[in-house]
Amino acid sequence: MNHGYLAVFIGYLVIVLGVGVWGFRRETYNGYVVAERNVNLPLSVGSFFATYISSATVVGFVGYTTLNGAAIFPTYFWGFALGWVTLTLAAARMRGLGLRTVPSLFEARHRSPGLRAFSAAVIVVAFVFSVMTQLVAGSIVLHVVVGIPQVAALVLLAVVLTVYTVMGGLVAVIRTDFLQGALILLGVLSAFAVLLANVGGDLFRIEAGQTDLFKGSISSPTDILAFLLIAWGGVAAQPYYLHRFFAARDAFTARQMIGVGALLATVVYLAIMFIGMALPGVLPADQLGDSAIVYFGLSQGGLLGSLLLVGIVCAVQSTVDSALHLAGVYTTEDILVRMRPGMTEQTRLVLARTVTAVLGALCMAGAIYFVVSGGEFIVTLLNIWLGTLSSALLVPLYGSLLWRRATLAGAVSSSVGGFLGYFVTLAMAEYGGVEAPGHPIFYGFGVSLVAMLAVSLLTRPVSDPEVDRRFFGGGAEPEEVTSR
Repeated sequence: MNHGYLAVFIGYLVIVLGVGVWGFRRETYNGYVVAERNVNLPLSVGSFFATYISSATVVGFVGYTTLNGAAIFPTYFWGFALGWVTLTLAAARMRGLGLRTVPSLFEARHRSPGLRAFSAAVIVVAFVFSVMTQLVAGSIVLHVVVGIPQVAALVLLAVVLTVYTVMGGLVAVIRTDFLQGALILLGVLSAFAVLLANVGGDLFRIEAGQTDLFKGSISSPTDILAFLLIAWGGVAAQPYYLHRFFAARDAFTARQMIGVGALLATVVYLAIMFIGMALPGVLPADQLGDSAIVYFGLSQGGLLGSLLLVGIVCAVQSTVDSALHLAGVYTTEDILVRMRPGMTEQTRLVLARTVTAVLGALCMAGAIYFVVSGGEFIVTLLNIWLGTLSSALLVPLYGSLLWRRATLAGAVSSSVGGFLGYFVTLAMAEYGGVEAPGHPIFYGFGVSLVAMLAVSLLTRPVSDPEVDRRFFGGGAEPEEVTSR
């Protein structure tokens, strides 16, 4: 066991737990859910950036680039950029709605508690698997770098994560995100600087074999389109980011959060690209792939090793705490509270904390099961998660938000049809041995888009002056609009 790295890791955990304890003093339900809608620009940017840069970025994208070079761009980066643009365009409108949750948009727009509950259920289930995946990824890093047994590392990560999320809610999540974002940026840029010192100008040399865009997951222009849709929808319809709009101080903060956060993410992506392309000349071939950045940190040791360890753990926790918090909030606010609409704010707060704690324990148990049983789900879950958002949420969400002619029937058929179109195609290929032509995302997104347009045009829109004013009438932002 590496006691130096262990001490660094324990010190980091003490700090984030301290933030959770501090956040516990903010005991209002509105504070727990949307941080009192008063998050300033620096905290908003830090939270968006830290949530955006997950372990898939720091570990997975570096590893992918070591093997496939510039093919990382059409696989994810181009679609991510399109997602940033979409989020920026939606920021002010989303903030102006004054909602507490993303699924509540469907009830506010279409007066449909059923569609609200369905979208919440889809998001919560996907978030649970996302949390389990990130916990497994983080435990692997701690096992390799620190020497902690993987199950023990997983339990430690899960317990600390759950405690500070349950105690502090979004207040604690955002403030720990700010710290984690700074440490992630420092870790990635430190690795870049060390590589630059070691290899000099060769860091910016791109070998001929690294320029091919048709490598790895990309074998044709059709694949590029598929991944563009997956990455675009995975960002533009990502509840992590949309929920931050509700917590931002005002519309200006919401817009700038995406712009400045995307700029920081671009810096990290460029650093990752150069790191990934340089590591094949530094590491042996058997250390390339997902483990490349970890092995590089271990080979350097000292300060860089510590920064990379903390940066990777931060990348895991900054995404997982948001997923766990929203899973608890959406289960409470969009499903359970609908059954008892007269519930007081204090009761909702207790319920949200309880649900979050239960989900944290469930995620920990599920992750332990996959570690013990040797389940291999990490490599595919990212695409499935992003594909789900692109298929079941992207079109009905933005269609309802931006298109006056959208109807409840159109939104329901779009969400349910997109979800089924994507997962039925995946299931047929995985379990039935039936490969449909093209990528499953074409069926999910295609069904969702066609259903939204066709069914909305074939059904009569309901005249509702309050909905028209709130969604399309402009005017000042409401000071406070609950989602009851």
